[in-house]
Amino acid sequence: MRIKVNHNTMINRALSRVLKKKIDFNLNGITIDSRNIKKGDLFIALKGEKQHGAEFINEDIINKVSHIISDMKIDSDKFTFVEDSTEFLRNFSSSFSTDSISVNSHSQTTRTLHPFDLSSFLTFMSRSILALNFSSQKVFFVFGTEAFLQSL
Repeated sequence: MRIKVNHNTMINRALSRVLKKKIDFNLNGITIDSRNIKKGDLFIALKGEKQHGAEFINEDIINKVSHIISDMKIDSDKFTFVEDSTEFLRNFSSSFSTDSISVNSHSQTTRTLHPFDLSSFLTFMSRSILALNFSSQKVFFVFGTEAFLQSL
């Protein structure tokens, strides 16, 4: 799954907190799947059951991404090393905790989740997009009063 980023400030603040350094990336999206990388994305390379996401990084991907975060070292100035990518994603996603999230589609279908964090959101959306057949619609996500992510 890939999430489009509409407000870099919130994402950069969360990344700065988790990475413990000032981050000012210009991101178009966030993905954990190398097949979904688009120009300007943050790619978080995770260890899978059989392979590590970093194994799929090539020059083409490096040219597309805004930044890569991984626990496998990559020779690029667009790379940040973390001890454990899964733990990083867990900490990063918990930066977005809120009391609820409303998910609205163009067909006016609304769902509210309590409590929310980015990892449960990704799980919810991967199931909901299939179950609710939102595949041909844009789905908007509202966190509190600020809408900033959009499924593609």
